[in-house]
Amino acid sequence: MILCVYIYIYDIHTYIHTYIHTEVLIEYAMQGVGGAIELAPGYLPKVYETVRKAGGICIADEVQTAFGRLGSHYWGFETQGVIPDIVTMAKVSKQVKNGENHKTIFLIVF
Repeated sequence: MILCVYIYIYDIHTYIHTYIHTEVLIEYAMQGVGGAIELAPGYLPKVYETVRKAGGICIADEVQTAFGRLGSHYWGFETQGVIPDIVTMAKVSKQVKNGENHKTIFLIVF
């Protein structure tokens, strides 16, 4: 695991135990703004462990990475080997009503 992962985990741990006692983590498996930027290997498993030890829940935002868009995995969080408590995703409907596309929001709770 690379050094920056440990630094990020330390920051999250410090934040949770200094400012709040229960944490909700909403994460993106891959940053899609400014290019497709992958998370550091091993980052999400350590973050999920830290958040859950503090009594928090982990939410995976799969709006950009779900439905096999990464090519190797159906879900983006699978690239890090984690299972979130909740998954959010969206899909633009093919149906057009009043000249507008409709976005459907899905929420899956494990």
